[in-house]
Amino acid sequence: MKNIENRKIWYTALLVVGATLYILAELMELIDSFWSGMGLGFVVISGLRLVQIARYKNNDEYAKKITVANNDERNQFLANKARSTAFYNSILLEAIVGIVLHIIGKAEIAQVILTVLCGQLIIYWVTYVFLKSKY
Repeated sequence: MKNIENRKIWYTALLVVGATLYILAELMELIDSFWSGMGLGFVVISGLRLVQIARYKNNDEYAKKITVANNDERNQFLANKARSTAFYNSILLEAIVGIVLHIIGKAEIAQVILTVLCGQLIIYWVTYVFLKSKY
């Protein structure tokens, strides 16, 4: 139950930050309009998550369903498989786009994309080495 309260506080804070960003960007025009979109996104996501938390706390049947779904090994396997597939495909796509951009003369953009690719691979390798030593 403590975890739920912590999440409730987190999403409430995120809601306030989002509303503040939106107000500062759209109504007061103190910051770039980019931040209004991000603020609005924070407000929507936080609002949805707060509704889910309220439903989880007030509806025992829904809470049991969510708890079972979160602890189901099949769902955990599918989530990990989806994450690994997305990572694999993003690595391939970044490499292809980086090479193509370099070929067509957009070396600066290619360098940024390939640097991100390199960073992802380093994080992957460090995580792999850590998990290998732990398990």
